[in-house]
Amino acid sequence: MLDDFAFVWALAAVGDTIYAGGSFANVGGAGRYNLAAIDAASGIATDWNVEATSTVYALAVDSHYIYVGGGFDYLGGEHHERAGAIDRQTGSVVGWNGGSWSGSFVLSLDVANENVYAGGFFSTADDQSREALAALEWADKIFHAEFEPAL
Repeated sequence: MLDDFAFVWALAAVGDTIYAGGSFANVGGAGRYNLAAIDAASGIATDWNVEATSTVYALAVDSHYIYVGGGFDYLGGEHHERAGAIDRQTGSVVGWNGGSWSGSFVLSLDVANENVYAGGFFSTADDQSREALAALEWADKIFHAEFEPAL
């Protein structure tokens, strides 16, 4: 059970775990700030506990990581402005960082072909002009210069 006035904006399921992102301070009495992993059978928060300092609007998963997007500045105590990645097994925030985003929010994420795609309300991503849509190579942690759709 989430606390009063809580909102869940994003869900991602992997095996027996449901990841929830939104605006909340606890899940079933366990302190979880805007991001939680929940056992799918019991509905109880798992030991996985990574705090986002503001609302989480987007989640995407691959075989190792969960990618998180939103309006936060810190993820797991580390500076990750609007986007970051977390090792699903350890709960450790990893080096991937969407860089500096101008504007307010990353509202959607997807992962395909070793790329992380982000959509939302922003005009730059990692100090490059990207109006509302950006792509980042996971391995090199750089934005695709050629991926610049005119929206």
